[in-house]
Amino acid sequence: LCLPYLPGDASLTLITRWFADMMSHLNQIHWSPDAERAGVSLLSAYILFEEETFEPSFFADALVNYRNLTKKELSMFPPIYKSGVFITSYLAEGKKYLPYLLNKFKELGGKVIQKRVNDLKELVGQYDIVVNCTGVEAFNLVNDNKVKPVRGQVFRVSAPWIKHAVMTANHYILLNSDSVVLGGTKQVGDWNREVNPEDSKNIMDNCCDIYPSLRSAQIIREWVGLRPGREETRIETEVINPNGFRDKLYVVHNYGHGGSGVTLFWGCAQEVLVLVNDIIDRLKVNKLSKL
Repeated sequence: LCLPYLPGDASLTLITRWFADMMSHLNQIHWSPDAERAGVSLLSAYILFEEETFEPSFFADALVNYRNLTKKELSMFPPIYKSGVFITSYLAEGKKYLPYLLNKFKELGGKVIQKRVNDLKELVGQYDIVVNCTGVEAFNLVNDNKVKPVRGQVFRVSAPWIKHAVMTANHYILLNSDSVVLGGTKQVGDWNREVNPEDSKNIMDNCCDIYPSLRSAQIIREWVGLRPGREETRIETEVINPNGFRDKLYVVHNYGHGGSGVTLFWGCAQEVLVLVNDIIDRLKVNKLSKL
């Protein structure tokens, strides 16, 4: 479900713009023949708060729908939740959406090379421009100590009777086309990729407090992923010039999106495109000056 989640301390103006760009992009896909193949659909969700009052979300205007819950709607949920909103956003299922984008890339002439890179200096002399989208591994690749893993553990279950997503401050119930995702954790600085039984119990108990029927859901699998946490998303150009003036590699960094990788990526890609085009223009000028 596309919502800014754990985006760090990046400018709200930037996050709002990136999110609006992504929503516009998904809107175009959703109303095209590619929607099913791309895994893009509309999804509504209840977002619940334990507080009586709350500030409207800064990204509300970009959503398809955003309104306060009625007392009748709140009464469906445990009494700990005192307020909430009902929203409609776009869902982009990674297992369909990412292959869809990859195929688009290949159709436009893109080539895929699978290779381990331990240091960006290895690419000097091979390429003019590299866009670094290595997520949490930027901690190791470019020695960025501002990058911190935000560990997320989830269940994927079969529960076709669940038709609306639910999100609270710490847990969520999200729908995919063929399963329901129950989560989760947001453990900063934890690199552990193994399933933790204590987290499993906590996730299941809290999600079943909201939907008791989930106790009978068939568990498909449990999974752990590491979100690329950072104080703010890094989108900037760096010039790597290890051998003096002769060889240069222009690197456009694009990582540190927290839990908002899919939610913000299209807007971030527009920022990256501007930087890449600027580098291309500079390279053209340099080549002309040598003629």
